Parts: sequence; structure tokens; C-alpha cells
Amino acid sequence: MSSLLLLHLVHEYKCYVTHKHTHTLTHAQEEKYKYYYNQLSHLVHEYEGIVGRLQPTIKPLLRPHLLDMETKIAPGFSLLVWTSMNIDGYMHRFKQVCAAV
Repeated sequence: MSSLLLLHLVHEYKCYVTHKHTHTLTHAQEEKYKYYYNQLSHLVHEYEGIVGRLQPTIKPLLRPHLLDMETKIAPGFSLLVWTSMNIDGYMHRFKQVCAAV
């Protein structure tokens, strides 16, 4: 899975929120979405850092953990779930799996 794809999805989500629903969002909702965007951006950078720091000789040994991590963050790679997904729960699971690796 490409972290660039996740960054693209985060950007699309931000655009969706700011352009489509600007007239209906309250200040509190805007702050919540800004928080989500910042947190998701941070998680993407954390994920990239974890994967990028792995030595090629270590990756095969950690493959089960990496597959588990990719499986748990996979829902964030689908455009179809961003409007209905529990973002708080997703970020929590993302943080847990990054901490486990």
C-alpha cells in the first residue's frame, strides 16, 4: 500500500469537507476536521518512518507484523469509507499498530 495514496485520500477528505459542506459546518466541526487531518497526516508520516527505517535484512523477519499493520490500516485506503468511517476508532487502531511494530 502506498502512503502517497493515503495522503491523497486525506487531501480529498479535506477538500470534501471544506468545499461540499462549508456552508453547513459549525466552527466546532471545522476544528474537529482540522484535527482529523492533522492527526492522519502525522500517522502517515509515522507509518512512512517505521517502514523506511527497516533494514532490508529485517523486513522478512517482520513480514507478519507488517502485513498485520497493513491490514489494520487498509480501510483508510478506500475512498468509499471516508464519509461513514469512525475516524477516531481508525486513528486509535492506526496508532496501536504503529506502536506494536
